[in-house]
Order: sequence, then C-alpha cells, then structure tokens
Amino acid sequence: MPMTRQAFKFTILYSLKNLRRHKLRTTLTLLIISLSLALSVITGRYASSILDLWKRSSIDTGSAHAQVHKSGYLLRQEGLDPELLFDKSSARLETLIKDDPMVVATSKRLKIEGLITADAGSTYFIGTAVQPKNELLVSPKLFYPGYDSGAFITDDGETEACIGRGLAKILKLDIGDEATLVAQTGKGSTNAVDIKVVCIIDVALPTFSKRTVFLNLNLARKLVRLPDHYTELAIRLSDSTQPTKWVKEKQEAFMNDKKLAEFSVVGWRSIDPLISKVENIWLRISQILCGLLVLSSALTVVNVISMTVNERTVEIGTLRALGASPKTLMRVLSVDGLILGCISALIGLALANTVVYIMGRHGIPFESPFGSGIETVHPSISLSWNVYGSIIVVIGCGLCSIPAALKATKVQPVIAFRDQI
Repeated sequence: MPMTRQAFKFTILYSLKNLRRHKLRTTLTLLIISLSLALSVITGRYASSILDLWKRSSIDTGSAHAQVHKSGYLLRQEGLDPELLFDKSSARLETLIKDDPMVVATSKRLKIEGLITADAGSTYFIGTAVQPKNELLVSPKLFYPGYDSGAFITDDGETEACIGRGLAKILKLDIGDEATLVAQTGKGSTNAVDIKVVCIIDVALPTFSKRTVFLNLNLARKLVRLPDHYTELAIRLSDSTQPTKWVKEKQEAFMNDKKLAEFSVVGWRSIDPLISKVENIWLRISQILCGLLVLSSALTVVNVISMTVNERTVEIGTLRALGASPKTLMRVLSVDGLILGCISALIGLALANTVVYIMGRHGIPFESPFGSGIETVHPSISLSWNVYGSIIVVIGCGLCSIPAALKATKVQPVIAFRDQI
C-alpha cells in the first residue's frame, strides 16, 4: 500500500527531529561524508584534465586530429611500399579534404628510415618529412620555443633538419652542424643526402628522442627518389568539430565511393591507442576509488543511526505499542540515512564545484607529457561526476541505515519499558 501524504510528511518531520537531537554528532557526520564526496569529485576532475592535456598534447605534437592513409598502410608501415603511398592520382582526395568546412589545415608527410652519419659516428634514425609551414598549422606544438633549440625547418630551407635531443647527444651534433642521411629508395637501391641541423627538439620519450629526424618533404623525396609520393595526409579540424564523429562520417563516405575505397581515414585515438586505454583504465579506477571513499565515510551513518536507536528504545517501544509496524519503523529510520545523504551530497557538491571552478578559472601549470613545454590545465565541472557522486552518497547512506533500522524493528514494547517501570 503506497504511503499517504500525511504519513510521508510525518516521516520527514520525525527524521529531521531525530537528526537535530544531537546537532554536533549530525554535523560531524555531514562533514565527513561531504568532504569525502568533495575530495573524490575534485580528484576525478583534476585527473580528467590531465588526461585531456595528454590528448591535446598528442594531437598538437604529431598525431593530428585525423590522418588519411592508403588502406593497409598502418598494418604494413615498415619501409617504403609504393603501393601504399600517395601520388599524383590522389589529387581528388586532397581536394575533398581541403574543401571540407571542418578542416583547418592539412600537411603531407613521408615516413622514412635509415642511417644518420656524423663525425661522431652513425646510428639508426626514423624520419618524418613534412611541409614545414603546413605542419606547424596541423601540429602547432611540435616545436616549442624555450624548450626546443634553434628554429623549426622552413619551406625554403630544403637541406634543413630538426633532430631529437637524444640523437644530438649520441652524435654530438649542435645547431649549425651537418650530417648525412642514408636510406633505401623506392626501388630498393641506396641513396644519401646532406642535412644541416637547425633545430633540436625535446622529445619526451627517450626511445624516440634518440631516433627522431624531421626534414623537408622535398629533400626526403630526393633521398628515396619518389618525386610526388607521400605516406599520409595529416588533418587538423576546427575546435568545434568532434573528431570521432567526423572520422566516422568520412570512413562511411570513403566506403561508399569506389574511387576513394582504397583510402582509409583514422582518428587520433587509433593512431595513439595507448591514451584511450589509459583513459578508460583511469576512469574505472577513479570511479571505484570515489565509490569506496564515499561508501567508507557513509558507514558513519551506521553508527549514527545505531546510537539513535539505542537512545530512543523507549520511544520506539511506544510507537510499537501504538501500532507502528516494523515496516513503518524501517521506513522512518531509513529516511534518516537518506536525509543525511541528500544534505551531504548538496554540501559536498557545492564545495567540490566551487574548488573545481576556481581551479579551472586560474589554471594549474603542468609539464606536457610530450615535451612541448609547460601547459596549463583547466579542470571543468562535470554533470556526470555530480550525478554519480550524488547517487553513491544517497544510496550509500540509505543502505548503511538499514542494519540499525532492522534492529529497531525487533524492539518489543515490554522490554523497552522494563527499565522505566
């Protein structure tokens, strides 16, 4: 039978009266739960902003929002396979991409590998040949003044090259020094070109830092003797565009066009899948930690309601004597916990969102994980985190009040009045 309006009003007023009996105890309980919720939300939003920084850094330092390759390139990208390279016949594709209103900039890239030789010795390198001006539009933080030395390569400086700081240390190269690149051509022979180091970039990962070389696309084409070829087209989208949605739409368009079926477009999540995996893992961990922290603090409700039952044994016995059913007692005492949960959720979320707002407005300096200098993260208020935290607190407090409520249903009037007679 549903609760009547009068019974509902009585339950709420009675529960509030019970909580006001010991104001200090109720206040401390509210503070413990509220602070636990606030700490969980603040930590979660700060961690999310760090992950967002990681994603932005990956996009801005080379991954780009999306890339277009020949179908199968990502599975067989070792060496130069002319069948997996773009050439003059790809002009229609380039035009379609550039004319897309969501596309801000594009840059052609040619991936090569081979040996780099200097006076100090030789070592293996992994090269990315780019269109310098376009590349800095697609990857605006690939070169970061203050962290990186020199100046990035230019369209006019055909023999200019940028190398990783680790590679510079291995070969003892500095700005202005010269070196030689040796690589296999598209037909399998060997060729070499001279380069001049004009930039030393700070690549965060040591493995890449001691292998990375950026050079002009025209010079790389001469090195591999493929005058019109490139391996990928990097794409930067407008800030208002959702990359995942855009990539999905382009994939469907390519599949439905026979002339474009040989191409594949991939988003940054597929190019750098580690970020998505870490993001998913951290999201689960942070949610679990948030839940455990809030639930552990909600256990204080068990103590509060249990003490309330012990202190109100005579009162509970009186209610039983007047005809109150165990179900009614369960409802009344469970509402005590729910009210504690609701008030705690409101206080905790108000505190958390205030702190997150201040953090987001002023920003928090953080070193970029991709060696692109000091970045500022701006945590933002999240509706999903607020809803998740509120549900955990309210349900947790409600569940934690059940054991004490069950104890109250077993109170017998005769036993309750025994000490009063």
